[in-house]
Amino acid sequence: MTQTLWVKIGMAIDLDLRRLALQTGSPTDLQVVHYCRFDRNKYFYEQQMHSAFQEWRTRDPGEWYTLGSGRELDDVLEIEQIIDKLDRIDVDHPAM
Repeated sequence: MTQTLWVKIGMAIDLDLRRLALQTGSPTDLQVVHYCRFDRNKYFYEQQMHSAFQEWRTRDPGEWYTLGSGRELDDVLEIEQIIDKLDRIDVDHPAM
C-alpha cells in the first residue's frame, strides 16, 4: 500500500512559525520538503505552482495537495523542474 503524501503550497513570512501553526491542527508530524525565497512576483509564482499541481489539489480552492497513489517522493520532485523554470533568487533544500 502506498502512503499518501500531503503537500501544502503557499507563502509565509516566517516559515518556522507557519509550520508550527499548521502543526497544531495536524495529527502527523509536518516537515518542510522544499521552499523558495522570492523578492518579486511571489503571488505569480505561487499561482504557477498551484496550477502545476492542480491535478492533485484536495479541494478547490485550497493549498493542500495529495501526492502518492503509486508515485514515490523522488518522482514527485518534479517540483524541482517546475521551480527551476521560475525566475527566483534563491532555493533552499532543508535536510530531511
